[in-house]
Amino acid sequence: MIVIQIYKAQGLRNKFVEPATIQIWNEIPACSSLEEDRIIYEKEAGTLAKVLFDALPGGVIDALLLEFLSRKRSLLAIPHATQSQESGS
Repeated sequence: MIVIQIYKAQGLRNKFVEPATIQIWNEIPACSSLEEDRIIYEKEAGTLAKVLFDALPGGVIDALLLEFLSRKRSLLAIPHATQSQESGS
């Protein structure tokens, strides 16, 4: 099991920030439709986002978002055909 420890946010106006533990423990069950998959993904993502937003400093959230986008950048890039590819040569 991978265990990491990171800093939590400071409380604002006497609001205590609860430490959080996230356990990634099982695979997503097989679903019978893409819609069921989407529902599970959105629920899991919403739960994880809430815990992270409530517990982490804002600067870490910003850096994490940039890290996610950087890692997914290659999947989002759309290759543009060159002139020789368009002409078939």
